[in-house]
Amino acid sequence: MYGATVMRNVFGGLAVAAAIVAATPAAAAVTLEFNPSWGSTENTGATATATFTFTDVGSNVQMDLVLANTTDGTDGLGATAATLVAFAFDLPTFTGLTYSSNGTTFTKLWTNPSLPPLGTFDRGISLNRNSFGGGNPGGGVTAGNSLGMVRFTVDTILDAAAFESAFAAGYLANGTFDAAVRFQQVNAGGGSDKVLGGLPPPPDPPPTIVPEPSTWALMIMGFMGAGMVLRRRRAVTA
Repeated sequence: MYGATVMRNVFGGLAVAAAIVAATPAAAAVTLEFNPSWGSTENTGATATATFTFTDVGSNVQMDLVLANTTDGTDGLGATAATLVAFAFDLPTFTGLTYSSNGTTFTKLWTNPSLPPLGTFDRGISLNRNSFGGGNPGGGVTAGNSLGMVRFTVDTILDAAAFESAFAAGYLANGTFDAAVRFQQVNAGGGSDKVLGGLPPPPDPPPTIVPEPSTWALMIMGFMGAGMVLRRRRAVTA
């Protein structure tokens, strides 16, 4: 009976270990922010976020994306209404990419879409329209709402962790990647906007703490006292 119990515990432990090894690693996430501080053609205050998660699927990297229209009147000219109609972004090294809109209204994938004067990007997604930057905004993402999750499958030599790291590094303040969103039906400025985005800048280093004058006085008195003690000890030794 004792031997059977030991064997069950051993095999149970092996099963748990095997399950841990076989488990899919947790997806890493990167969130880009779009607001006038990164650059905007109209400074309306229309804002958004784009959150990517990265996982390995076979020899490819799967990127799931959630776009959110965060316009709330607190930025730029104070827009409280805006419709998000298109999103463009750059990518690390890759040889191919497929896209699934997953039933959302952003059904069109673009290669090298252009948003003058912001430039040209590696890929973009939008409503079903003939022009990436213009067209009917019907079906776009309105303020306070999100686009359902969409999915990209990327053919790349990198695994998900390396791809996520390169992706994030490219969108830092000194990185080489650009991303932008297109807004229409904005209730500020000229009624539309093109807004650049990136990773939030790193926090400022903590300020150097300078002692108060009273603290300096106590420190000096302490040093003087220590010096007197040392002098006494030397005199006694002599």
